[in-house]
Amino acid sequence: MADKERYPAIADYALIADSNSTALVSRAGSIDWCCIPRLDAGSCFGRLLDWEKGGFCSIAPKGGIGNYSRRYLEDTLVLETTFEAEGGAARLIDCYVLPSDPRACYELGRKSHRNADSTVGLVPSRSTFPAFLSRY
Repeated sequence: MADKERYPAIADYALIADSNSTALVSRAGSIDWCCIPRLDAGSCFGRLLDWEKGGFCSIAPKGGIGNYSRRYLEDTLVLETTFEAEGGAARLIDCYVLPSDPRACYELGRKSHRNADSTVGLVPSRSTFPAFLSRY
């Protein structure tokens, strides 16, 4: 596969973040870039730079993706991706979870949250979280 086909355009990614950490989520439901605990830290997922060794976390319909849509929930950085797939439709929610007391971030650490569910029919999904060694 040629690099042009393998690497999505940067415009194909959506940003989720809290006050310090960031992640880029692809249209296909994969976190391909993530820096925790701070924006200037090394990446824990770096597939955006190295498709083979960079690491990622993917949740997507097993049978492939037909149409999809994405949006941020009103006035938030909570990303909702809806996939149409064989058997119905599924929704993936991506966000960072912030404690009610901002000082607790330092005690509890940063937390990203991913939730997938079928919204129409039954859409089996697959989760992929390969082992990797981040170098970025």
